[in-house]
Amino acid sequence: MRAAWSKIGIAVETKAYADAQYFAPASAGGTLMSGRFDGALLSLPGLYDADVSPYYGCAYAPPRGLNVDRFCDRDVDAALRAYTRSLDPHVRAQLAARFQRGIDDAAPTIVLYERGFVYAYSRRVTGFKPGNFTAFDNFTNVDVNTSAP
Repeated sequence: MRAAWSKIGIAVETKAYADAQYFAPASAGGTLMSGRFDGALLSLPGLYDADVSPYYGCAYAPPRGLNVDRFCDRDVDAALRAYTRSLDPHVRAQLAARFQRGIDDAAPTIVLYERGFVYAYSRRVTGFKPGNFTAFDNFTNVDVNTSAP
């Protein structure tokens, strides 16, 4: 990454931190939560649906949340709030596209990779469709066929 960034004029100084310091609250000198970085590498857990408020919502900047980029965009925020209030899948899809475009255009985060997940479960389980980023599913569709081997 250092070589790739240097080609576009960005100097990289690598610093290593103990997890306890890196992820600690700002009041305890935490690197991420205090915002004392120009760039940071970290892995965040995915969410079942498209609601990325904890990572990009204005109200979720530390110490209230995990918006360590301190990204705040009124249009994105309005679409995120509307998304969480709607249960209509078509409305949610339109709102998700809207806030994702806003986040993509602003580029507060550069995603380097997405880890693939493999789930093992019994053939007796039916209707299980894990989310893209997590094993959590809409469990109202899941059933267990107790007569199957």
